Amino acid sequence: MAKEEQIQVIDAEAVNENELVPRMVMGAEAMKEINNEKMTFIKDVMKDGHDFGVIPGCGNKPSLLKPGAEKLLQVYGYGSKMEKIEESDIEEGNRYEVTYKCTIIHKASSKTMAECEGSTCSEEKKNWASQPRKLKNTMRKMAQKRAFVGATLFATGCSDVFTQDVEDMPEAFGAKKTPAPQMVAANIEPEIADLHEKIIATYKELELKPDEVKKIVVDITGDPKIKVRQITSKFQLDIILGDIKKLKPKGE
Repeated sequence: MAKEEQIQVIDAEAVNENELVPRMVMGAEAMKEINNEKMTFIKDVMKDGHDFGVIPGCGNKPSLLKPGAEKLLQVYGYGSKMEKIEESDIEEGNRYEVTYKCTIIHKASSKTMAECEGSTCSEEKKNWASQPRKLKNTMRKMAQKRAFVGATLFATGCSDVFTQDVEDMPEAFGAKKTPAPQMVAANIEPEIADLHEKIIATYKELELKPDEVKKIVVDITGDPKIKVRQITSKFQLDIILGDIKKLKPKGE
């Protein structure tokens, strides 16, 4: 009897181990559809420079901004809840630090979709350390925003498209904060240069009218004067190339 019980336990353990083997809960086509839907929303609704933006000198991945995070939550039917986790006592010294946790909630079911903590410290910037009392509220808002944007990225699966926090401290990444990504980088990354060439080659191959391509570039960048070789955002260049490929060749 003891032997049979032992065998049953072993079999049960084997079943449990099999259940832990990673398995996909949806097919590749369904995943592609979800991703395409997400990218279409980002392209058609979200605005560069307002909802997201590339910080020159900080790589080519756009940083998600608070207005963009709010739009993503709205379209997915999510809400958010902010909770203060920790705050230092400013009376004990000049150093001040605060941490908030943002929880993203599915409105229809009230289920938690993601959580993220965001912190701010008075030592992050030189002018903060000397007057933490005056900037206390500013630092609280920044910690809340970091938690909010981070939780939104987790909940919506947009980390493949956007990053965060770069816009708060561009100097930490060796760059100056500027809202315009139109500047031509001194050293363009090979991947960006390759996209420039692909766009130009596709435009010539399809014998498209200059106005057709210009319209696409302006729609994506929001800048009527920018040239293709001035764009350093891989995100923008990928969309431009895709839209150009959808245009019909001249004469068709």
